[in-house]
Amino acid sequence: MTDTELINTVTQALTDDASVTDEIAYVVLAALEGDAELASELHGTVEHEALQPDSPASQDGPVGAFVSSIEVTGFRGIGPTSRLSLVPGPGITVVSGRNGSGKSSFAEALEFALTSKSYRWSANKKSVVWASSWRNMHYDGEASIRVGLTIDGRPETTVGVDWSAGAELDDAAFWVQEKKAARSTGTDTLGWRDALDSHRPILSYDEVGRMFEQEPSALYDAIAKLLGLDAVAAAEKRLAERHGELKKPRTAATQSKKSVKAAVEASSDQRAAAAFQQLRKHKPDLDVVAGIATGSEAASSTVVAALRRLATLRTAEISDIDRTVSRFERARDALSAVTGVVADEQERLLDLLASALELHSGGDGRPCPVCGEGILDDVWAERSRLALEAGRTDTQRYRDAKSEFDAAARSLRDLALSAPLAVDDTGGLDLEVYRAARDTARAVPSDTMSLGDHVTASLPVLIDAAAGVREQAAQALAQLETEWTPLAEQLARWVDLEREARAVEEQLIRVDAARTWLSGHIDVLRDERLAPIGDQARRIWSMLRQESNVDIGRITLEGRATRRKASIEASVDGQPTGALSVMSQGELHALTLALFIPRATTEGSPFRFLVLDDPIQAMDPAKIDGFVDVLVDLAATRQVVVFSHDDRLPAALRRRSIGARLVEVTREAGSSVRLAEADTPAQRYVTDVHATVRDELLPDEVKRRAVQAIFRLAIEAAAWDRYVRTQTADGTAWVDLERTWSETQRTRARIALAMGKSDQEIGAWLSYREWRGGSLNYANKGVHGAGSIPTKSHASDLNKLVDELLAAP
Repeated sequence: MTDTELINTVTQALTDDASVTDEIAYVVLAALEGDAELASELHGTVEHEALQPDSPASQDGPVGAFVSSIEVTGFRGIGPTSRLSLVPGPGITVVSGRNGSGKSSFAEALEFALTSKSYRWSANKKSVVWASSWRNMHYDGEASIRVGLTIDGRPETTVGVDWSAGAELDDAAFWVQEKKAARSTGTDTLGWRDALDSHRPILSYDEVGRMFEQEPSALYDAIAKLLGLDAVAAAEKRLAERHGELKKPRTAATQSKKSVKAAVEASSDQRAAAAFQQLRKHKPDLDVVAGIATGSEAASSTVVAALRRLATLRTAEISDIDRTVSRFERARDALSAVTGVVADEQERLLDLLASALELHSGGDGRPCPVCGEGILDDVWAERSRLALEAGRTDTQRYRDAKSEFDAAARSLRDLALSAPLAVDDTGGLDLEVYRAARDTARAVPSDTMSLGDHVTASLPVLIDAAAGVREQAAQALAQLETEWTPLAEQLARWVDLEREARAVEEQLIRVDAARTWLSGHIDVLRDERLAPIGDQARRIWSMLRQESNVDIGRITLEGRATRRKASIEASVDGQPTGALSVMSQGELHALTLALFIPRATTEGSPFRFLVLDDPIQAMDPAKIDGFVDVLVDLAATRQVVVFSHDDRLPAALRRRSIGARLVEVTREAGSSVRLAEADTPAQRYVTDVHATVRDELLPDEVKRRAVQAIFRLAIEAAAWDRYVRTQTADGTAWVDLERTWSETQRTRARIALAMGKSDQEIGAWLSYREWRGGSLNYANKGVHGAGSIPTKSHASDLNKLVDELLAAP
């Protein structure tokens, strides 16, 4: 996850740039976050609020963490368990001891517990001695490391590393445990993985000596991580890779279009010509091109369409001829059999006879109304009824035969006329034979009786001619398709590639714009974020340089990728030069500190501690005094732990009366490491009181005023020490701890804070031992300008009270 400060810096730069749309800005920010975030942004699955940097008030500061203890067993120079207790709050602690005493083993143990590696082992790749000798030679049991941490807002936390007897270095089991909670495997729950790279709070002895012996890119990488530039570089790389992926479809489609365009331009196929007209356009209609490739009716060429119609030309079949002619002949013969009947005359006679029979029904013997001679009697009526029925049967037979004959004739006529009248000759075929046969077939004779002969004679010729047309058309079509099919396949492939390219076109445009913007602003972002780091490094160098005539100027990061380096400007007696080429070993060590401290102490760091292992090596006395100034400056807000192999640093602190805790390390037989606190700030105040009381040359009034002031300093220093240890162990945030202390003005109330007692309880506690209340009263009288001349008894009472306050609760 990218730090909030970097996101805010980039967001501000994006909002200040009027040429950048919100859509592009969101892509840049997503690329800074990670691959998944970038993918979600490009696919439109992220909902956004208004684009603006977080206000300072809305930014949560990093959690502050201090080290309360380092306990080591069987690791490096420490055999039996040895514990270094620390005050978990701002201040200076110096752990000193001769080389080989085991002091650096505490620093290495802390480094290994938090990072699972050691700079000393990883940097010295030419030797495996350090890594292979991690287990103490005098201890063959289970090895372990325990690091106590106080983290704002969380219970006291322990980071542990365990090795079973005989285990290798890589077999270490890491765990984290908060007070009264279950252990969690590994150290990920601390959330410090990235911070330990960019804000590493531990500077080892080897790193001090080798910082400038490495490749020029090493310092670049260290500073770039701190500035978040590795995140910017990763975002730039992420966008470049995404751009490459999104561009592949467009590149493939462009290459395919160039190839298929040349192919269709060279083809004489009408479909190719239609496809070429589309491909000439800036944005061809893919549906039209796909239709041309697949041969849909709307996009087919007129030649192919004509040939396809001719290839499916339909005429009557021989079976149709046989069936229809046979029907016609049967109907003709049936009609011929009844041709003697004149249907209309016969119908009138039958109607007349029916009327006569109806007239007869009115009476028998009536004369015939037609001839007037015959008599319409019953004999006549019977005979007439029989004749009427026979006549009607003959008439119906004739009508049925005539109807069937007419239908059969129509079928013959339709068959003769069924061949298509309009035949498209766009296909370039010879259609004359077919057309002649078609015209002959359609020349239906007016003589209905000869229809059968006409159809029988003309339609077989038409059928053969149509078959010839179909064969010609099929051959021509096959030839065209043989030439067209590869082109159609090319077109279809291009359409698919073009659809894929268009599907990601909008993403490609956004990624390209985001990549261009970020690449153009990396140098600006780098310079903006590097400036305060460079300023702090120069300020620290100004304190460390002391009598050195070398001054450092701008620190710049130059180049990228394999050509990256950190450049440090310098001047010697005002003359510009390269820093590294003119510095002594001591000056290089001081410059290492000047560059390391700003990286480790930025506001974005979750670490409120700084551990320096033998940082004063090769420093002359003047630079040590400057180093003390740096420590004092850092200790205002940081817990600073310095491991030193000689007594020059403790001596400088004592000489300048700096309130630092001094711990001495000694090594006994069997790698038994002992630690003893030389004195605390409170104890040094007590020592000052004893010295002042014994000084016979000081006037009594000076003694009184000086000692009473020191009394209060000693009591409050001891109370502060105890208060910090108890409160941080309970997870009190440092900012709350400091605020409560500063709001508590009276020394008595501060003692109550340290002891965790109410005002009534602290009153009883102070009165229970004479030296308690007596020492506090003596300190308070000094505030009001009263009190007696200090004596050895006063100093002894103060010593007892301080010891009680410093005792572990």
